[in-house]
Amino acid sequence: MWTFKDSRIGPLLDSKDGHATLVLVELSKEFLNRGNKLVLSRIEDLLKSKSLLTHMPAGLDVALSGSATVGQDMKVAEAESAAQTEHYTKVLVIVLLLAIYRAPLMVLIPLITVGVAVNITIFLLRILAGYGIVGLFVGLDVYVSVVVYGSGVDFCLFLIARYKEELDKGASFRDATTLAVKHVGAALATSAGTSIVGIAMLTLTEFGKFRQAGVAISFGLFVALICAMTLTPAMMYLFGRWTFWPDVKQERISASEGFMPARSIWTILQEQRWLERGWEWIAELISRRPGWVFFTTILLLTPLALVGGYFKDHLSYGLLSDLRPDVTSVKGAKAVQKHFPAGAAGVTTFLIQDDNLGVSDITTGRKLAKFLTDVLMSQSETLAIADVRSQSSPQGAMTQTHTVGRGSAVARNAAHRAYCSTDAGSKLNGKLMRIDVVFQTDPFARDAMTRLDQAEVAIRDALHKYSLPSPEVAEEEPAEESTAASSDTEPVAAKVDFSQSAKILAMGATASIRDLKRTTDRDQIRINVYVSLAVFLVLMILLRQPALCAYLILTVI
Repeated sequence: MWTFKDSRIGPLLDSKDGHATLVLVELSKEFLNRGNKLVLSRIEDLLKSKSLLTHMPAGLDVALSGSATVGQDMKVAEAESAAQTEHYTKVLVIVLLLAIYRAPLMVLIPLITVGVAVNITIFLLRILAGYGIVGLFVGLDVYVSVVVYGSGVDFCLFLIARYKEELDKGASFRDATTLAVKHVGAALATSAGTSIVGIAMLTLTEFGKFRQAGVAISFGLFVALICAMTLTPAMMYLFGRWTFWPDVKQERISASEGFMPARSIWTILQEQRWLERGWEWIAELISRRPGWVFFTTILLLTPLALVGGYFKDHLSYGLLSDLRPDVTSVKGAKAVQKHFPAGAAGVTTFLIQDDNLGVSDITTGRKLAKFLTDVLMSQSETLAIADVRSQSSPQGAMTQTHTVGRGSAVARNAAHRAYCSTDAGSKLNGKLMRIDVVFQTDPFARDAMTRLDQAEVAIRDALHKYSLPSPEVAEEEPAEESTAASSDTEPVAAKVDFSQSAKILAMGATASIRDLKRTTDRDQIRINVYVSLAVFLVLMILLRQPALCAYLILTVI
């Protein structure tokens, strides 16, 4: 924990206006790690406790923020949103089925089928996860439920629609059930098979959640297909005439009777055959003018495709902007931003690693740190940098005029140990330097990722301009002698250019979000390619018509 009382970074934690201070709690896990939930919950309980409130001065506000708080609030919001989606999915399915069929038992058939499929899927996945065969992330069961509900109900409605058609033709309940499975089974298996194979391609991606979702969701669709082909027909036959309650029917149903009571609003609408006539008109138009319809469709959809292609990368990674304004992290971030730069809630750390860095020497480390600090601060407006902290300015370049060089030996040594690797027993001794950058932008905003990339380029360019001091002149020099990043000032020369060999690594919330974006962008390309090829192969196996299969795939793309 760090507070304003700390002699090393204390001044950084007090706001310039003197009205706020930060208390930093460093956690050992990454900001999205669910293991942070317990400690964050305890901190929140402490801030709300009577023992703390009774000792707080009047008018003092306390807020909780930081990347870990944002990560936990995001995970909570994600779980709540997914659960609401599952709930509304069920409600919507029930309402639609009741409105269409007006038969409660008919509504129960797909709901029971899908409910059984979802529970079997989750139960089996947990068993497989227990043996280490599959991996499951928190909340995956909700995604499985939503997708399986959507597809499973669709499978059931295919069967029910065919079942209704056979009954309308005069078939018995037994024969209608048999014919429905016989005529729809192949189409269902084909439809489900392409979906299962397509979603299974997620297992070939980099992102762990994509891989786990690919296994779980495709497995859930497979279970839903089996239940739809077995449990649904069984219930249709077992319910018999009671399937259509309260309009209980006899053994055979004529085509004129249908599902609905006589002379209802629904039957009157059915008699008008508006939908059937519409589809017939479309079918006749396509038959007469296929080329005209094709090119007209292309002309209408091409502008939309161009707009979609242009904006496909304009995704929001602003975690704070996506959360409700009343959650803890958002309120805390607003409180921090009133007194500190927006980036103070998620400082970005750059690590510069190279075998020739030579920063085990305090003077060499200070010279390089000052040079890089000056370069970054000279571009502070372009890069939206609020402050830079390094060995030469451990308490910030904005609040300190490089006093470390003239300060006490204790202060210089402390700054050297804080920002350079100095452990003689480490493989990185003298080969690693740290620079902390506070950006003016929200660390979770999309612009922050752009600024991070630009800052890395600036550091790389600075390393190219900088030459390592030769060992014979690497001795203590006055702090006023600057190796600043000016074009007319050349640092002490030694023929070493480590700008290309040096590794520049970034840490922090913004770096994590950027890595997530880069990974999912690469996965998006993989998914597009793999799914197209996989579905094409499935269609080829089923249809054995290359031209038709290619046409189907191209129209979907």
